Amino acid sequence: MKEKAIILILLFLAVCIAASRARAAPVDYAVGIYGGFTPSFGGDLHSYNQEKYFHSNSGIDGMNRARDGMSTSVIERLIGATAGIELKGIFLDYYFVRFAFNYTRSIYGGSGKTVFTPDGTNYYRLSCTYSLSMYDVPFTVGLSIPFWKDMKVSLSGGVAYAYVMYENQFKSSETTPPFERKGVFKGWGLPLVIIAEGEYFISPKLSLNAALSYYNGTTEVIKDDKDTDISGPDLNNDGSTPDAAVDFSRIDLTGYRFTLGISIYIESI
Repeated sequence: MKEKAIILILLFLAVCIAASRARAAPVDYAVGIYGGFTPSFGGDLHSYNQEKYFHSNSGIDGMNRARDGMSTSVIERLIGATAGIELKGIFLDYYFVRFAFNYTRSIYGGSGKTVFTPDGTNYYRLSCTYSLSMYDVPFTVGLSIPFWKDMKVSLSGGVAYAYVMYENQFKSSETTPPFERKGVFKGWGLPLVIIAEGEYFISPKLSLNAALSYYNGTTEVIKDDKDTDISGPDLNNDGSTPDAAVDFSRIDLTGYRFTLGISIYIESI
């Protein structure tokens, strides 16, 4: 985290220098909206209880097992849908600054049936469910390079503040008593961000854009939020109950995002 704090300070200084140099020069500002998807959202989504109860140390991938005579289905890694709004500025024709707010959540994958053996002898089917959502605020600086009169290509890097909410659930009605574990994890991280974006101007003030973003980082180790687990006494009298199985997870924020959007420039290019 200290390294990322230093990067934030350097980015702030770079923006201050660029802004001071641009006071007498034209500055183009734009606001935009965009949407897209992120493959393998959250990485492998490993947690301590997956290793403790199911002997899986590779998250979702390690939970995929089959046994003759037992019906199972593959648990796919999560695919997320993402949407956001951005504010960006171009100083002195080439210096690029971008600030955005994004929301991403899982929309596909993360559910299926596997098998497990709690006593090392008998095998039972186990239903697995994973879900993840994230808010993040990236701040990047870089260069914007014009191509001909209708296109710009920009490359920028920086840091994002990301707040994530991850849930997993494992259930089997075939055991006696029925087996059920659920984890809820909430935490934050400061992933590094690199964004490559191309813009095509359909008018002097309106552009269509496509972007590839790469995030790199994780949260700290997060303890299961037991207030929202589901089996056991309702200690808080709010319909949410602990399952008496403490869990821990470090959520992976690393991954790619592919987005398409539209931007409106307050001043023409």
